[in-house]
Parts: sequence; C-alpha cells; structure tokens
Amino acid sequence: MSAGKLQTFRRERERLAELEVDGIRAAQYERPAGRLGLPVEELRNLVEEWMEERPLRHLRACRFPGVGRLFQDLREAGITIAVLSDYPAHRKVATLELAADCVVSAVDREVNRMKPHPAGLLRVLDLLGVAASDCLLIGDRDDRDGEAARRAGVACLLKERRRVATPGAFSDYRELALMRRSG
Repeated sequence: MSAGKLQTFRRERERLAELEVDGIRAAQYERPAGRLGLPVEELRNLVEEWMEERPLRHLRACRFPGVGRLFQDLREAGITIAVLSDYPAHRKVATLELAADCVVSAVDREVNRMKPHPAGLLRVLDLLGVAASDCLLIGDRDDRDGEAARRAGVACLLKERRRVATPGAFSDYRELALMRRSG
C-alpha cells in the first residue's frame, strides 16, 4: 500500500517540476495527497520515513565510484563545491561522506521551485558570490539539470548511465577525477 502512495507522490512531483510550480514545499504534498484522498500530514510522514530517513543507512554503499576522489581533488585545488538537489540534501551529503561549501534544495524557502527552473542554481551562485560563467553544473538529467544550467547561463556536464560518446557527457566519476588530476 505504501509503495503505491510513494509512486503517486513521485509521479505528481515530476509533473510539478514540469509545470515549474512555485511553492513546491507545500504543493509536493498537497497535490498527491488530494489524488490519494489522504491528509497532507500523513503523506508527508510517509515520504519522510521512506524517502528521507530509511534510505540514509544504505546511501553510503550507493555512492558512485570516483565521487569522493573528485571532491577531494576539487577541494585541494581550491575549487568551491556546491550541491543542488530537488530533494533535501544536507543529511545525504553528510551520509555520503562528502563535504560541500554550499547545499541548496528545491524545497528551501528561498528557492521553492524544482529544476528545470533555475531558481536553485541562481541561489547557489548568489550564496557563493560566483558568476555563472565561473560555474560548472554536473548533473544527470538534461531535461532538468541541463535546462536549469542553460537558463542560468552555466556550463553543464552530464553523467550518462552507460558509456557513451556524447559531447559534454561522462559515464564514470573516476573519469572526472582523472581529468582533474591531469589537466
């Protein structure tokens, strides 16, 4: 029963992103709760338990190979690191044993919009005092990350699920760590 509710939550949340709804903090629960005929608080509790709390204990084992080394190389080079997520990310970043200078989420009060809307990326640039031309967004979805980057005037590099020869894409974070060390 919970799996169907979570599936509805995710599906509706994707639709809200496509519609670029302002006020995602509330809408992400209100819309699917309405469809499911549930109180908003019941759905919020379910989502927090099954999508935010329970996965944390398994998250470290799912970290992509090379991500830690890439973060380490960037930090040693004095490059500022930010994490931008459509979901709350502070605890996930800590669980992954990564250190970022800035963590921003679509559900932060100052953002309250999901990608592809550029609000989150613009918030990162503002918080860090970085020009869009001095930033590189590394993401995994062109329709979300790539589009947000284009709208904010930021370069983007996309992680593909498998080895491909797509310009501006990579398939393994170890490739980035190696490029950083050699370049």
